[in-house]
Amino acid sequence: MAKVSPGRLDLRLAPSAILTWAVSLGAAYLPPLWTGVVCAALAVAACLLFAARAGVPRSRRTFPATLAVAFLFGAAVAAHAAAEAGPRQDGPVADAAAARDSVVIHVLIVGDPRELGTDSRGSGRWAVPAEVIDIAADGMLIRSRTRILLTGGEGWDRVVTGQEVRTAGKLKPAKPGQVEAGVLAAATPPMRPDSRHKPEALGNIPQGPAQLKKQFRTAAEWLRGDAAGLLPGMVTGDTTSLDEGLEAAMKTTGTTHLTAVSGANYEAPYG
Repeated sequence: MAKVSPGRLDLRLAPSAILTWAVSLGAAYLPPLWTGVVCAALAVAACLLFAARAGVPRSRRTFPATLAVAFLFGAAVAAHAAAEAGPRQDGPVADAAAARDSVVIHVLIVGDPRELGTDSRGSGRWAVPAEVIDIAADGMLIRSRTRILLTGGEGWDRVVTGQEVRTAGKLKPAKPGQVEAGVLAAATPPMRPDSRHKPEALGNIPQGPAQLKKQFRTAAEWLRGDAAGLLPGMVTGDTTSLDEGLEAAMKTTGTTHLTAVSGANYEAPYG
């Protein structure tokens, strides 16, 4: 690439950033087939630009090369999105959600509960990201590792990342743009995963890890800047105090594993 003159604004990375974000957003709403078509089109366009660059004077090669690199990044994002969307939109969990079946489900909690507000009785409602382990629906047992979103009331504010729980409810399709394959409206509090025949509320499980996370978060509040939210995330996986700007920057740079892996390792012995 050509050198940039001193004082001149370098925008060569802008097309790559804009295109990858645009493809990521569009892929959340497109069927996997169309996302694959976008991937192929971008890859072909990149190859044509690289081929055309050979016949362009050296001083004018920067622009086609910049676009070609942007198209390659976009194709890579589209390929990944198509591979991820296939099981989410066309898998057995998505089929059960489309049928709006009442199910019994065994899941792994993969995120912190988020408060949704209150129901008609004034009780709190919570949304909890989870990963399916198995689902009993319509006389069949479905085994999958697909992401879903759980919504429920009593007890769902006390679940922690890394726990395995069992519950029952109605599985519904996710809204367009959601990363989950479905949304389960839980009709019961979270239960122990081995309590199929004799239900036992999860609330009887000691909440040691959750309490320790809260104490660690409180102890880190004296730190200044991003450290107050980042340290609990890196030690216990608690990202509730993480600054939104820092969280977005971590997603952009692919460093969210620094908190996600720590949380999983911290909670796993208590699941």
